[in-house]
Amino acid sequence: MTIEVCCACISSHQRIEMADYICDPIYDEETKIIQGCPDVYEPDPKGLGHAFYNSMLKNEDLIAQIGWPSGRTETFGSLLKRCVRTAIALRNSGVEPGDVISLCSVNNFDNCVPFVAAQFIGAVVASLDPTIVLEDTEHLVKQVNPKFIFVSQDSEGMIRNALANVGLNETRLVLIGDDSNFEDFACETEDESDFSPYEVEDNTTTAVILFSSGTTGLSKGICVHHYGLSFQAHFLCNNGGVYDSMLSYASTYWISTVLFLNIQHLFGKMRCIVPKFDTNEFWEILEACKVTFIFMAPSQVVRIIKAGRPEGVDTTSLHDIIIGGGPLSAENNMLMGDLVPGAFVHLAYGQSEATGLLTCFRPSDRRDVLHMHKKYSSCGRPLSGIQYKIVDPESEEVLGFNQQGELRFKHKCQMNGYYNLDTTSSFDADGWIKTGDIAYYDEDFCFYIVDRIKEMLKFQAFHIPPAKIEGVLLAHPQIAQAVVIGIPNEEDGDHPMALVMLHAGKELTEEDLIKYVENRVEDRYRLRAGVRFLSSLPYTPSGKVKKNQLKKMILSGEL
Repeated sequence: MTIEVCCACISSHQRIEMADYICDPIYDEETKIIQGCPDVYEPDPKGLGHAFYNSMLKNEDLIAQIGWPSGRTETFGSLLKRCVRTAIALRNSGVEPGDVISLCSVNNFDNCVPFVAAQFIGAVVASLDPTIVLEDTEHLVKQVNPKFIFVSQDSEGMIRNALANVGLNETRLVLIGDDSNFEDFACETEDESDFSPYEVEDNTTTAVILFSSGTTGLSKGICVHHYGLSFQAHFLCNNGGVYDSMLSYASTYWISTVLFLNIQHLFGKMRCIVPKFDTNEFWEILEACKVTFIFMAPSQVVRIIKAGRPEGVDTTSLHDIIIGGGPLSAENNMLMGDLVPGAFVHLAYGQSEATGLLTCFRPSDRRDVLHMHKKYSSCGRPLSGIQYKIVDPESEEVLGFNQQGELRFKHKCQMNGYYNLDTTSSFDADGWIKTGDIAYYDEDFCFYIVDRIKEMLKFQAFHIPPAKIEGVLLAHPQIAQAVVIGIPNEEDGDHPMALVMLHAGKELTEEDLIKYVENRVEDRYRLRAGVRFLSSLPYTPSGKVKKNQLKKMILSGEL
């Protein structure tokens, strides 16, 4: 049964179909395994390219993109034409199904075009982030060996250096964005009228490669498929959220933006093009572009809260803010909600290995609405079709309600594996993906993420491998041993702290060591939480430093 409601948490002009409930997760008391609602959605078996093409054709008169601050707009009809021309140009240049093309660009009017064009011809997209450093970019391009890279001008020099340094001399660069020659590459052709999109034989074929850092600092390519991307987009568009005007600041390197590109082209929704996050422009963008949905990182939320809401700003169009990519306190979740009355503001949890979300609240479910306004530290409830279990990582015992352990999952959306790498260590003996995150769920099946098992730190949603900073520290002639842990920070996620043992008779100051590291790493790797000098370190029987024990001692004041 559904009823149409207009409640206090919805703007007066917004009316949604809200169910008393959608369905209860299925809980097996014997195995303690949770099963999300039955999965009844079947994505287009011919793949994303086929689905994109038909949807864009059907919605050709709708606005697909609006730019900030220019106010420039583009219809799906215009966008489709540019995507088809780019697909033909790539195909004529020798790109075949399964070949990799890359993007390295801030958000602009062009960066979705090669993404869609690749799906039109069965190619695989592996995006790079314009903010990562040369060394990391070299590792990524060497791993996937793209035939083409579509790059904005501010990243062109870095990409050319990376390709030269790893010897990828045949990779072609195409400039996109303002003042580029993109139109010369994707020019008008007689083949347009006869164009038809590529159809995959199996929609579990890899469509996109996302990158995730390993604990050693080396990134791994996560292969996600057509089925998973379609399923996740469908879930988001059918959970009660309003995606008519979407805003995400992240580049296509991130799974969040990849999902919103899929929503845009599968369901005819509009994307707001904003190159970078700026607290001074945030409210003006919401008003000018009539934004209905935003994805935000916790660091962005904290900055908005600190800046406050200007007088007289109109946010009545805003329906949803999903916050993900790192921890956010219940207090700041509430404060952000207070700044945008009438909008649903809630946490969500996901991983690239899951092709997106694993837990989320549904604005269309009355009970979920109540939970999100009571349980501000919860990251949501189970999604359709996903199986969950909480496991003691040492004993492998499956745990029950309100017991903390590693969250593991199974789903048809899960990754195909790591690109050209062994994936065995990501699964347990029963084939469940190990998230590496400590979590628990309560009696309402609301999930909470409380810690990490894996050593990886997160600074403003970027993965920070401690091993990279430790390598810099251990190169110092006066340091005998060094480990790096993450100290929780409300705005940034984790601040790296170094725990250092010096060689006998040597001396260093904290300031000296902070400057030493700062001169050798990019900004996000700085020792923002400082340095502690220790006379000894605790070790496991296998000889590894007990980082979790050290972290607990630091946070409790014992060290």
